Amino acid sequence: MSTTPSQLLQTAAWFLVVVEFILMLYALLLNPRHIANRAVAALLGVITLNTLGIGLVLDQTSVYLLGLPLYAATTTAVVAALLSVTVVLIKPEWLPGGQRSIPRARPERGLRLGRWRSTLLRFWNWSDGLRRAWWLVYGLDLMPIVLTLIDGVFGTRLWYTPPAGYVGGFVPIGESASGAISGFLRAPMTYVLGSLPILMLIYVLARDQKASAVTRRLAWLLLIIQTVALVLMSTQRGPVITPSVALVVSVLYTGAFAYAAFQQMISERRAQAGRVQTRLTILLVVAALPLFVGLIGVVL
Repeated sequence: MSTTPSQLLQTAAWFLVVVEFILMLYALLLNPRHIANRAVAALLGVITLNTLGIGLVLDQTSVYLLGLPLYAATTTAVVAALLSVTVVLIKPEWLPGGQRSIPRARPERGLRLGRWRSTLLRFWNWSDGLRRAWWLVYGLDLMPIVLTLIDGVFGTRLWYTPPAGYVGGFVPIGESASGAISGFLRAPMTYVLGSLPILMLIYVLARDQKASAVTRRLAWLLLIIQTVALVLMSTQRGPVITPSVALVVSVLYTGAFAYAAFQQMISERRAQAGRVQTRLTILLVVAALPLFVGLIGVVL
């Protein structure tokens, strides 16, 4: 009995789901109090769900009905989340609550501000406004998932649009997410939010003189990985090539961001939560849990 390309892709997807799930839990449990660990774990979680969705749509049983909405909800969410997580790793001071290099100017009572002081104060207020604008980015990160849940419950077709008479198999994101909102918002989110991290990394490498050597090395890594991934997603099409490229891109993102998070933790000598024995136990449990669940699924 010969193995079809779909079966090979599905096997690869199941393997990647296990690896991504292990890295997600380990990144989170290693230091859940640090924003970088939480951000990378959240990104790896969405990537894991996306890979799981690809594996489910390639299945011959009825689980493909769960896989297609999962794939439609998380594909654009992964690209949208790249901007937030990249900034967390490279320029965390740009985020809400980040450290300000210049304290906010406060005029003394009874004194009128001069023209230059007024201009400087407006600039600082504008900078704070940019930090508040990140909440819009966070909303865009979650929007595909929320709208797909609404579509699944109420059948509104705002984001998720399954083909008529769908009986399984991979469906490109342009067809499975072409609803009333995703039809005009998905492409800008994919290419604009997908390009902004690349532009930010180029700025850091070209203009930021305060960036440390470790930060610059991580910026180079993320720049190369995200550029290659964006080119692959934009150019490669086909019933077999598209899911294959999606899995390759998930491998690139998972490896790059997991490495960046762990490397940053080592370079900053960031305190890890818990004793060594506890962390080793957590690592063993994290590695064994998905394998145990998968074994139960095969037996049942």
